[in-house]
Amino acid sequence: RKAAALNTFEALARRWHADNLHRWQPIHAERILADMQKDVFPYIGQIPLPEVSVSDVKNVIAAIVARGANVTAEKVRQWIGAVYTYAAMLEITDRNPAVPLRGHFEKKTPRHMPALPREELAEFYRRLILADCEQQNRICVMLIMLCFARNKEIRGGQWQEIDFKRKTWTIPANRMKRPREHTIPLSDWAIELLNELHAITGETPFLFPSPKSKTGYISENTAGKIINGMGYYGIATPHGFRSLASSVLNEQGFNPDAIERQLAHIENNKIRAAYNRADYLNERKEFMQWYSDFLRERYNQALRLIEDGKTG
Repeated sequence: RKAAALNTFEALARRWHADNLHRWQPIHAERILADMQKDVFPYIGQIPLPEVSVSDVKNVIAAIVARGANVTAEKVRQWIGAVYTYAAMLEITDRNPAVPLRGHFEKKTPRHMPALPREELAEFYRRLILADCEQQNRICVMLIMLCFARNKEIRGGQWQEIDFKRKTWTIPANRMKRPREHTIPLSDWAIELLNELHAITGETPFLFPSPKSKTGYISENTAGKIINGMGYYGIATPHGFRSLASSVLNEQGFNPDAIERQLAHIENNKIRAAYNRADYLNERKEFMQWYSDFLRERYNQALRLIEDGKTG
């Protein structure tokens, strides 16, 4: 009985989790265990690990998908699979019931706007720094990259939406593609850029006022024209920076649900939308600053490339 208790799925999962703590950020490790305790252990936790079937795992994943958390569902499937890989190394079992379910719950992949490869970021910043454009429009592109909100949400920004003290940008519901306001935690670099921008356009209501109209803001093609003029036509778009941010942050192990909230994606599952009102604000503050530092490192690389070109 003692041996059986030690070889339940939950017992092995907790051993796997403890042995991998050194590999993960604390918040990521906490989320893994929390999701296991919520979605996995109540259903298969007490089953001896060699006896958990593909059907058992399928039911666990299907329950998560049913509430609309597809990203979390795939993460949980991967974690279950990792527990079995760990158990295989301990020679407890050579089965892995999570493997046959790879891709089983995937939705049809939508067509995305072209997104800049992360390896091109330093060169992109180099060209942006040297681009022949107004400084406020250059800052617009940089804020799109930093905040990864939609093009219209950034270029239509108003100074009354910025709270410099709290370091937030709150976009009202009437400017969003969903029926609620959206708060963007602002990183240190974003605040620096907004202070620079305020010295240029701070006397107007808009962050990026139209050069042709006193009551409007720059057109939807402004950022795109700058990017295309830098030689990135068909390679990068303002909207594509949302995909880039999502990919990088998910790979770093940040909470997928928090990332989706930062992207202001509309919840398709109406029941989940009614009950899941978590804003994940603290998690979003953390990864927005992390991502800002990630981008700024590439920006500093671009500055060094320019300096080397001057002195070379």
